[in-house]
Amino acid sequence: MKRKIFFTTALIVGALIISISASYIFTAFNYSENYQSKNSNEFIGKLDKELPSWIKKYKVPGAAIGLIENDKIIWQKGYGFADKESNKMVTPNTIFRIASISKPITAWGIMHLVDQGKIELDAPAEKYLTRWHIPSSKFDKRGVTIRRLLSHTAGFSVEGSPGYDINKPLPSIEQSLLGIGGEQWRVKLINEPGTTFQYSGGGFSVLQLITEEVTGKKFSDYMQSEIFKPLNLNHTRYDRDFKDNTTIATAYTDSGKPIIDRPWIEQASGGVYTNLIDLSTFVASCMEESNKNKAGRGILKPSSLAEMFSPQPNTKSFFGVYGLGFIPQKLKNDVKLISHSGDITGWNSQIAFLPKEKRGIVILTNGDAGYYFKSEVLGLWTNWTTGDSNNDTKFLRIMQKTLISLACFFGVLFLYFIYDTKKKITSKKIIFSRIFNKKFNFKGYMKAILPGLIVIIWCFIFYSKVPFKIIFKLNDYALFTFFSPELFWVTLIITIFGVFSTLRNLLTEKTN
Repeated sequence: MKRKIFFTTALIVGALIISISASYIFTAFNYSENYQSKNSNEFIGKLDKELPSWIKKYKVPGAAIGLIENDKIIWQKGYGFADKESNKMVTPNTIFRIASISKPITAWGIMHLVDQGKIELDAPAEKYLTRWHIPSSKFDKRGVTIRRLLSHTAGFSVEGSPGYDINKPLPSIEQSLLGIGGEQWRVKLINEPGTTFQYSGGGFSVLQLITEEVTGKKFSDYMQSEIFKPLNLNHTRYDRDFKDNTTIATAYTDSGKPIIDRPWIEQASGGVYTNLIDLSTFVASCMEESNKNKAGRGILKPSSLAEMFSPQPNTKSFFGVYGLGFIPQKLKNDVKLISHSGDITGWNSQIAFLPKEKRGIVILTNGDAGYYFKSEVLGLWTNWTTGDSNNDTKFLRIMQKTLISLACFFGVLFLYFIYDTKKKITSKKIIFSRIFNKKFNFKGYMKAILPGLIVIIWCFIFYSKVPFKIIFKLNDYALFTFFSPELFWVTLIITIFGVFSTLRNLLTEKTN
């Protein structure tokens, strides 16, 4: 018995050592974003060479990438399909939905009001609300301030939006806040304001309403006149109603199925449609121009931008800290990286820039699989510009190593299981037997097919859209899209292991 326990322990420990070592070796050779050249043209050549293979690996339908240096877009290019059915290709003019990158843009609109003296950054939100009020709770709603709404520390619920029927009129922003899409979408306080980071699109919906209350304009009209037009963002809107022959990309699920792009009334948190040129212009506007024009382009005070790029109190989370609508990250040599991503079903986008060095990157994709694709691109760019890595890419590498380790671990156990089976058959400790010759009761059959059932449950949880539809009331979501492609190898080995184990249990039996 002791010998058996020792052998089993040694097997598991050995499998773990082999799998972890293999994962580090594999990622070192296959996922290194280390790139030493500081020449822009050489880097563009490197990026242009890597992108097609990443698009293929991550199964991204289409992507648009832009690089900014000083006040110039030095490179921009489209890859893949804007719409696979009509064979329309992505160009720098293709319109994408940028989801939560709408939040930094909203932050510009809010800070513009602060600079004008129309609202106060640290004033209670209730001071500006008449059409809707923060629901009463055990928490002190006086602690909900404009600053805390911008930094996700106001304590509000609701991360995203349910999306709405394209054939019906959109609800009002007040109806959205009241939860017209369902109780889980009702915006309410779930934490004491100012105490903890809680990412909340609902909080930005409150900012949207405040903007309308203070200005007397629709939120979209205010943003068009005060932010988009002054920055020359001529192809940026909160709807798909582009008047010219502009191509709007089609969004696709992880399986390549086109997605109906549901409109949002929650424009401030995720409603912006734009193209690579406009979004690159916005990123450039966050930095000083080469001709010494100040960051903010006269719309925002440079001091306001500096505050937006600064970590706010109690915003620390797994991915770092949060500013006012932007995510600041401190890299080595005191380099500050400012970024934000935008991720909803079918759309994944990323902006990142170095304010002091005046360099930036924009990444737009139209597929669920774009989430980790943009982490690859961002990782290569961050390493090129700073010699360091960013939090998104670090998270991707951890996930890849973990999944490769799991695949290797189960692979080692499976190889031993095959060896053990062959050994026992050779020594006649087990013999082949037809299923109907075995004296199985219900319990025996369940025990025999348990490995196969585990495989079915695994595939249902990770690859079916049913769990998300039942639990979160969300369509077109499957859990595997939240993992990097290395999950495939874990699933493959578990499936083979489970099928082999089930067949062994059903087709062999122990001898006396």
